[in-house]
Amino acid sequence: MAALLKDVDPTAKVYTSSGVKFYAADAVGGPEADYITYFWNDGPNMYRPLSIPGHQALPNSILNDPSLTSNDWYSMTTDSPGLQDALVVDLATKVIERERPRIVILNLPEMDWPVAHLYGGPADAPAVTHLMENADKQLGKVMDLYRNLGIFHETVFCLMGDHGVLPLERQVNTADIPTAVTKAGTTINTDDYHTGGFLWLEDP
Repeated sequence: MAALLKDVDPTAKVYTSSGVKFYAADAVGGPEADYITYFWNDGPNMYRPLSIPGHQALPNSILNDPSLTSNDWYSMTTDSPGLQDALVVDLATKVIERERPRIVILNLPEMDWPVAHLYGGPADAPAVTHLMENADKQLGKVMDLYRNLGIFHETVFCLMGDHGVLPLERQVNTADIPTAVTKAGTTINTDDYHTGGFLWLEDP
């Protein structure tokens, strides 16, 4: 989308952002997006916005805004569900007011992780309801901003999800996976297990 827009209007700006899912913000922005931001733990107790290198950096007055910082991400997911999504929108409103991008793509990550991947909607209806109501509230903030800027009537809002939310009812014993790798004659450099087994090998 960014490249197509730039072909028509090279002066138009594109902004994409997410919470902890930097790879989502980077992928949808691509090389043509002007600003790509995400949130990350900058030190053990400082979860704050950062700009992805290779694109324009937001000014420190925004990136270091105390209202956009929180405690570490892990405690947020358990103690303050919905806060990560709210921070994404709070940052976006500051960027929209300052830069007036023609395209804004926001990834609200909390429904995806941990709820959808770990529990699935039917297994934790209260968590899904809470995050949906919060997402609705955040979308309302964005819409109110566009009304205040006088461009609501010429703005298209598109809402998408990247997958369904079914509970994980059957899982493979993760202890069997490294055993299989060892029997195959190689070793795991690093691994991660949640909704699947992700293995990184140095052996080509």
